[in-house]
Amino acid sequence: MLTLEGGSPPPKRGDAARAVGFIRPWAFGLGSVAYLFSVGWVKWKNRAVIVELCRHFGYSYDIREPAELPDVATSALVPGAGLLD
Repeated sequence: MLTLEGGSPPPKRGDAARAVGFIRPWAFGLGSVAYLFSVGWVKWKNRAVIVELCRHFGYSYDIREPAELPDVATSALVPGAGLLD
């Protein structure tokens, strides 16, 4: 371990200092969510953020419907007498 002569590590922060340090990102997140769910959802990229937020908390959202191909007879695909008959 590297040491500096006459140096000492910074003091450990107490619980109150850590809590106060967390208030800033908490308030920013709260304001962001208020914007996102009030008027921010109008923009496409913000709707994508809402979907990602839901995925983060375990909600699987997929707007795409599974593709269902129609049943088609081979005679409709190959005109006349073909190799597939």
